[in-house]
Formats: sequence, C-alpha cells, structure tokens
Amino acid sequence: MFKKIPTPIIIILGLIIVTITLFIDYQYLITHKKSQTNQIKQTHQVKQLKQVKEINQTKNNTIKIIKENYCNNCLVCINKDILWKNIKKYKNISDNTRKEILNAIYKYSEEYNINPVIIYSIIATESSFRFWIRHSPVVVTVNGRRIRTQAIGLGAVIWEWWGDKLQKENIAQVKSDLFKIDTNIHATCYIYNQLRNMPPVKGLNKDDSAKLRYFGGGLKNKWYVNKINTVTGMLLQDALGN
Repeated sequence: MFKKIPTPIIIILGLIIVTITLFIDYQYLITHKKSQTNQIKQTHQVKQLKQVKEINQTKNNTIKIIKENYCNNCLVCINKDILWKNIKKYKNISDNTRKEILNAIYKYSEEYNINPVIIYSIIATESSFRFWIRHSPVVVTVNGRRIRTQAIGLGAVIWEWWGDKLQKENIAQVKSDLFKIDTNIHATCYIYNQLRNMPPVKGLNKDDSAKLRYFGGGLKNKWYVNKINTVTGMLLQDALGN
C-alpha cells in the first residue's frame, strides 16, 4: 500500500504546479507580444520605405501636399508645419533664417518641378542648414586639371564645377554669392535638376540617381543616397506622429 502523503506537502506541490503553469503562460504571452511588436515594426518599416518611394516618384502630388496643410488620397502629408517642426531642431540658426531657407526651397523647387522634401533633405544632409560654411577640402578634376577646392554653403555647391553654368543662368556671378541663402538654394535646385535629367543609374530611379550624382563617385557611394533618404524618413515619422 502507498503511504499517504501529508496534506501540507500536497498543498505545496499544488502551488508549485500552479506557479509553473502561470510562468509558462506568462512566457508565452511575452513571446507572443514580442512577435506582434516585431511584426508591427516590420510592417511600419515596409510602409515607410513605400512612402519614401512614393515621395521620390510622385513629386507633383507631394508638392501640392507641402503647399497646403491637408492631403487628399495621399499616403502621408508632409506639409509646411512638418518641415518647420523639423528645421526648428537645428539650433544654430534663427527663426528668420529658417523662414528664408524654407521659402527659397519652396520657390525654386516649384520653378524646377522638384519635390521640395528632397531639396530639404539634401541641404540638411550637406550643411545642417549652416549657410556660412566652407566644406572640407576636396580635389576635383575640371577640364583635365586637378583642383583643390571647397564646396560652399547650404547645398555644398562646388563653384569650380558649376560656376560657368551658374553664371550663364544668371544664378550666381562669383563664388562668394553661394554664401547667400537664396542664391545657394537656387543653385542647388538647378544642379539637382540637371542631374535628374540625365539617364538613371542602373538599379536606381531618377531621383535617387540624381542624389548619387550630387555627391559623385558612382554606386560605391550609395550610402549618401541612404543618408538623404534617412532625413526624409524622419520627416515621414514626424508626419505619421501627427
């Protein structure tokens, strides 16, 4: 015959079994929740990439969205308020300078039919909106001559490459003109438009091809395109958070 187990031991064993069961259920809930969270994050990332692509490829629609504070049948609304909220994060410029920069971006993006979000993202990447800076020295080859120079201002424009064309288009007459906010952004939009009208780089759309050429060096510098698109992604996150 089996020896009768004392009641206290039965109670203790019961509590142990209940505890183990609850622990297993808890672990399952945690794992399930993590899985759901990861799935939501992945879905959000896919949507965000799709939205960046939409911004690149439907510039006319997004220009309308940015000019007005509402959207109609669009993936996401990046309006003036979103850009203003973002540019306010750059503490080294005044509100008047911020307004001047944004107004010039809107003005010349419209003139060249470019999505202003792209121009905004390029300038943020190149200079963090510091219109006064000379960029790090670089060596460029112009007409067979190697020249050591520095890009200038908001859009990091290299005068030795673009000076003749900028003069011809009456955008800038001397290199120092590129320190002016309106002039530099005009030059940036002009240059971007010239690059965008070239045949696309294999595997890239027209806008990403233009971004790559803006920096130069071919596909090995695709990281630069990703850097610009990261700024655009931050704008999208701001818009999605509204």
